[in-house]
Amino acid sequence: MNEPFKITELWAFVSQDKNGEEGVCGFRGPSGTFWPMVAADVKRLKDYFPIAEGISKESGMKIEVRRFSTMETLSVITPEGITHL
Repeated sequence: MNEPFKITELWAFVSQDKNGEEGVCGFRGPSGTFWPMVAADVKRLKDYFPIAEGISKESGMKIEVRRFSTMETLSVITPEGITHL
């Protein structure tokens, strides 16, 4: 039996402007929806590299890929409401 997929780490494509401000890169999908470039698995991470390269060339900004691997659950949201831990 396959184990369910669990998110244990996230990768984010982070750009920095000339003033030192950072932000998560993103792109508009075919439907116009904005997609932040955050991945929870290696396949998605690899898919984002060509997009990030294009963003860097177009914007002139450096983009770093950062891995976040510390997890803390802050809140749990259910149909019954929100529990802040």
